[in-house]
Amino acid sequence: MNNLDNKLFNAMYDVLATKSKKSDICREYNVTRSALDWNLKSVLRETDEKKALRHQMLLGAKLGDGYFQEIHHNTYKYRESHSINELEYAKWKYFILQSYHKNTKIVPKNGGTACEVYTSASCSQQIKPYSQQKQELHS
Repeated sequence: MNNLDNKLFNAMYDVLATKSKKSDICREYNVTRSALDWNLKSVLRETDEKKALRHQMLLGAKLGDGYFQEIHHNTYKYRESHSINELEYAKWKYFILQSYHKNTKIVPKNGGTACEVYTSASCSQQIKPYSQQKQELHS
């Protein structure tokens, strides 16, 4: 994803996050359908590199921006809030989690001044080990 231009990055997000037609999104962002489809396939393909990146992201979340929530007995979600100024960063995290499970969302918060990335309960078993991991501080 490092080489994507901003138009294509946002077009890909809109395809995954909205119910809009790909053809309409391609027109809106002035990107070709083939570029959009190829990059979507690439972003959603599960690879060892993406697994390692997601693992590091979720480990870092224990100490940083994210939190893990048990919503019911043995059902877990991951949530992370950001200023609306960090929306591109939130979208990047969305893509990392989206290849993991297709029910990741970004929703507005605080009257549109913030956004939240979260996973659905459908990836609870993958989130559970991170939720139950203890934070250990070393001095």
